[in-house]
Amino acid sequence: MNKKSSESFKIIFKNLDFFKLANDGLLSLHEDYDPDGFFVYSYEKAKTPGKFTKTLLDSAEGIVKNFSGETDGYKIKNGVCFKARGDSIEYFSFKKGISYVACTETPRRIDIQDRIKINNNL
Repeated sequence: MNKKSSESFKIIFKNLDFFKLANDGLLSLHEDYDPDGFFVYSYEKAKTPGKFTKTLLDSAEGIVKNFSGETDGYKIKNGVCFKARGDSIEYFSFKKGISYVACTETPRRIDIQDRIKINNNL
């Protein structure tokens, strides 16, 4: 957490121990304006992305392609940014011991009905 962190982030960060109640995992649903494809920031207690991450990627299959490229300083490959370190609730939740954590990024530029379908498929 740094001085530029939002107030909501600061509140969540102060209550991060509450997130340990997320026994099955923690999932944040986001939309991203820049990329033209779907991607996830995922965290699993494994060396490489596993079934958890694959299942999330499958939610957008047939609707929009997976994004590859760079956004906000993170490299995304085939729709995945795995175990990104940084100033995010997801990273801190994983470090606090939640086994499965992810943040999905649905492209805001696609039709709202497609965005709903992707998130409904999760």
